[in-house]
Amino acid sequence: NAISGPMDNATITYSNGATYTATELDQNSATFATPTEPGTYDATVTIDGCTYDITVKVPMSVAYNYTGTLPLMDQRWNDVVVVNCNPETNGGHEFVGFQWYHNGVLIPGATFSNYQDKGGLNGFYSVELVERLADGTMVTYMACEMPFDGISFVKVYPVPAHVQQEVTIELDLTSEELEGAVLDIFSVTGALISHVTDLQPITKIEGFKAQGTYFGRILTGTNDIKTVKFIIVK
Repeated sequence: NAISGPMDNATITYSNGATYTATELDQNSATFATPTEPGTYDATVTIDGCTYDITVKVPMSVAYNYTGTLPLMDQRWNDVVVVNCNPETNGGHEFVGFQWYHNGVLIPGATFSNYQDKGGLNGFYSVELVERLADGTMVTYMACEMPFDGISFVKVYPVPAHVQQEVTIELDLTSEELEGAVLDIFSVTGALISHVTDLQPITKIEGFKAQGTYFGRILTGTNDIKTVKFIIVK
């Protein structure tokens, strides 16, 4: 995004040498292609002859070549989240470095393949991974944020729901927690699907337009984060 325009031309060059011209260019913004492989890429953007250094992070997810037969991250008991380090079920990846994040904030000392939240899992967890490739090269990238909750404060039904079917959410929250609470619903790739305000103990949401797995993040009136999962089928 640019604070002034118009922009006549824009290109991006990634640290791996790939160069792309903007696929979309308008008064204040330019859109570029991203690398197809997960990783962290330094890049230089050139707009009308001026250059800017940026960093682009391509997450590890189903949308970006995660071909594992089991999830990249999973929950164990009510207080542990783990990385799938088995190459036979994670798409052949060899992970050698880890750094966990909770709700986007780095957790000091959480540098193992698993992380225990002694208060119980509650919120969105992600992990920065270092992978050793077959040629010995090390690649670093972020896994997508995923919601995990050790204690369920939310009930969703029907499970699964069908496309365009109404979904009911029951919230076991206090009136103080409900006041001003909002619900953001994301697709499995992290795209924001819906923003719901004025939550009630029983809230109904219009049916989803496409099948798949969706995740909800509830920010309560007391600034706590609760999570919920929706499964939609045809």
